[in-house]
Amino acid sequence: MKKFLMVTYLISISMFFLSLTSNATLIGTYTDESSFVSAVSPTNMESFENTGLDGVNIDGMILSDFTLGEPDSVSNPGRVLNYTAYSNLLDGDQVVHALFAEGDYFTVEFNTPVNAFGFSYEFYNSDDWSPPSDTYQFGLSIESQIVTISTALGAYFYGFVTDTPFNSLQVTQISSDDFEPFWDKFQYRNTATPVPEPATMLLFGTGLVGLIGARFRKKKK
Repeated sequence: MKKFLMVTYLISISMFFLSLTSNATLIGTYTDESSFVSAVSPTNMESFENTGLDGVNIDGMILSDFTLGEPDSVSNPGRVLNYTAYSNLLDGDQVVHALFAEGDYFTVEFNTPVNAFGFSYEFYNSDDWSPPSDTYQFGLSIESQIVTISTALGAYFYGFVTDTPFNSLQVTQISSDDFEPFWDKFQYRNTATPVPEPATMLLFGTGLVGLIGARFRKKKK
């Protein structure tokens, strides 16, 4: 009876820890592209050069490994949004233009789970209008994990690695000012390298202690 209760107790603890680790949590972030690539290599990359959509408005984009969901708005559900592919930005590469005002967002849905994702992005003032603020802020939602990123106008890179593979993420504009955002070079690792989770280590350690205890009792007899 005691053994049964002990086993039940250990299983309950294990399930508790597993529930804590069920959502993807960031375990590494990068603002330098070369450091990100070095840390998570090999990665796949989509630079939008082969879409043939320069200057064309599109509601969504299905690519080989992922789908860009149709852009939408939290604060203004009736707002009409779409992607526009442009060239001559971010070092001349073709890029995707999406998001304009607070509450606008777009999603990335991967065909297979990934545990690392990075992208280049640029925000700038156009010649015919200028936002009141020079700081742009957007939120990155990976499953239930939310990261807020603030940058000045200019070109940047952001990448991250999670402890649990995920299938989707959402980018939401937080700033109330209108900006011109551009997105490029989506890099991701869809062959997820296993990362030891606390629950896994707990189960391993519990099993090891049990084996040692059983062997010790056997020797005593």
